[in-house]
Amino acid sequence: MGALITFYRNINIRNKLITIFALIFVAGFIINFMVASSKLRSESMNYIVSQAEELTGALEKVRNGMGTIFTNDMYDMEELLANPDKLFLAVPVVQSLIVGAQMAEGADYSFKAPAFDARNPENDPDPFEADLLTQLRADESMTQIWKVNEETNALHYLRKVVLDESCMGCHGDITTSLTGTLTDPLGYAMEDWKPGDMHGAFELIMPLEAVDAAVASAAITSAAMIALIIAVGIMILYLMVNAFLNRPIQAVVEALQALADNDLTAQVEVRSKDEIGQMGRAFNTSVSQLNNVMNKIKRSSGEVDKAANAISSASEELAAGAEEQQAQLSEVATT
Repeated sequence: MGALITFYRNINIRNKLITIFALIFVAGFIINFMVASSKLRSESMNYIVSQAEELTGALEKVRNGMGTIFTNDMYDMEELLANPDKLFLAVPVVQSLIVGAQMAEGADYSFKAPAFDARNPENDPDPFEADLLTQLRADESMTQIWKVNEETNALHYLRKVVLDESCMGCHGDITTSLTGTLTDPLGYAMEDWKPGDMHGAFELIMPLEAVDAAVASAAITSAAMIALIIAVGIMILYLMVNAFLNRPIQAVVEALQALADNDLTAQVEVRSKDEIGQMGRAFNTSVSQLNNVMNKIKRSSGEVDKAANAISSASEELAAGAEEQQAQLSEVATT
């Protein structure tokens, strides 16, 4: 980590800025990819659930329609009671199960009717389905539930099947029995259930491999486009930073280096009014003022030299006069 910090400190400003923006772009890209993938999968799930809702709704309509026929004496009950196979096919929920199985043939989903205490052992729920059925049973206001089985990567959609009056002849009590006994016409023991009780669910099981593949393909395509945009953006940013930031700063640095080498004529070419342009103008002004001060110092030094020479000449003249005077005094003394 320390080596990276040292490396970052030693690179120029242009590369520092490009590195920062590149990291921001990459982080944004990763976040966007994750969010987009999650959103696409969520939308796909919602679509699958809506389709499952329509399909199971159609099965519920079949059951209700058959229930109306069954409870309005539109069948010859004596004939049905005498022929258990026909009676079985006339049961509303059985017709719904038959239609559901036919719809699932050749489709990309499978159909089941899990239920607790199911008469058909094939409809006994597995632990995953049992948990969903328990949740449906616990909440009377809940009519449907769905969840992804992570182990099988499949979405399980369950629509609650609620008993009505048409079901009481086989699942009610002695007062509603079609046979007048606690055994229904098919030979099963009646459960003493009431209208409104939950009797399993219509279940659609939809594998998600195709959905995941489609989501991954769409996410990769989107990611490739975004990556291209980011690459172009970084290139444009590089050129702009190089033209409008790095070069002007480099020009100021070169002028400062020239000034350090005692070149008082160094000037920065200013083309902008931003902070770098202001810095260049301030540098040019400072160098000009420094140059003026140095010129004044040079002129003052010249005047000082002249004055010193004049003083030296005067001193020499005084010395010569003093020697001459001394000589004259010597002559007077001798005379």
